[in-house]
Amino acid sequence: MTRKARASTPGEAEIGPNAVLQTVRIIEERLGSEVSAAILAEAGLSGLPSGECMIRETHAIALHRALHRRLPREAPAIARSAGWATADYIIAHRIPGAAKVLLRLLPASLAAPLMMAAIRRHAWTFAGAGRFTPRGGWSFTIDRSRAGDQPAPPACLFEWYGAVFTRLFRELVAERCECRPLASESESGDERLVRHYRIARFPAAESRSPAPAPLGMARIDPTRSGETIANGSQQVTASGNALRDMIEIIDRASERVEELAPASLVQAGNLNEVDAAISDLERDTQQNAAMAEQSSAASALLNEEVARLSERTALFALSAQDEAAQGRRSAGEGAPVDLRLHA
Repeated sequence: MTRKARASTPGEAEIGPNAVLQTVRIIEERLGSEVSAAILAEAGLSGLPSGECMIRETHAIALHRALHRRLPREAPAIARSAGWATADYIIAHRIPGAAKVLLRLLPASLAAPLMMAAIRRHAWTFAGAGRFTPRGGWSFTIDRSRAGDQPAPPACLFEWYGAVFTRLFRELVAERCECRPLASESESGDERLVRHYRIARFPAAESRSPAPAPLGMARIDPTRSGETIANGSQQVTASGNALRDMIEIIDRASERVEELAPASLVQAGNLNEVDAAISDLERDTQQNAAMAEQSSAASALLNEEVARLSERTALFALSAQDEAAQGRRSAGEGAPVDLRLHA
């Protein structure tokens, strides 16, 4: 998928296709394909995106508006389910395996800011023309007051945002947490355009089983001496720094792969041309072989015909010789034989 920079002009921003794909899938599962088709038509969408490239943010917002107008009661729950499904896709296909392992091993207090920093670098893929601002590891703001939305997005879109973060943090940071919107208001007084979120941890989260410690890293035991705890904290910090460096390396590698993709396509095209030429050569060779076989068969038939013709010619020659001999014998019988002896 080719990454495109976020457009600065309102209405031209692009986001990931799952904002539409997962929402439509949830609608179909709960209400049927006819309802989903009607909502798509009301949103002005002729069909679903392919999932292979970014889509215009206005398409996702139009879909949520149509969902809110047609199903105002069901829209928030559908948006939350779609947000969860989108987060599952991100975890499965967009976050490197090593990063997922490290995030799950780190304490939540360290994993949360790392997770938020990684999300901030890729916020354009879901916030579009809106502005995503993290506030520490457990809270953030999505501001659409300057995105040029006309009219303002419905509340179910912000439900979708919260569900994405809830699922990501539950799977990678803290098992018992939830992203909850806080009371907010924009500069113009329209609270629908600016939403503050807080990722709250449930009290029971403190009693969950501790994650296994990484190899070569001791568990932190509060009953040990302050020196041991300090050493453990340094090791955890080092692991966090290593994770941050790994994410940066992965980002650079991804950008490099995207740069090499066009050249790979050109090389693939050249290989296809070579394959086509080889196929033509093989076809010509097969045709020549077939023609050679036909020529050989024709030569064999010609040899047989020559042999038959030779046999027939030989018969004619023998007949002529027999007639000549017969003529000589006939001439000898008619002439008198001279038996006289000459001295």
